[in-house]
Amino acid sequence: MEGSLPISQGASFLIWESMGECGHPSEITEFMILIEDWQTWRRKEPPTDDELREQAAKIVKAANRHLRMRAGGEA
Repeated sequence: MEGSLPISQGASFLIWESMGECGHPSEITEFMILIEDWQTWRRKEPPTDDELREQAAKIVKAANRHLRMRAGGEA
């Protein structure tokens, strides 16, 4: 249900649950950099919810591509 889990928690779950299963897609690395840049003070403001959602959507698409290919479907 939307709003029941903070975006940052959902993002972490998405990263860790998808990484090994989906062959470490580059989209996950980009997502981690987005968060780490803020945590190491390279950014003055944390990533916005929109930035997190946009990158999360890329991870989901990459995961779906990987899982379809693994199942023998088209990429």
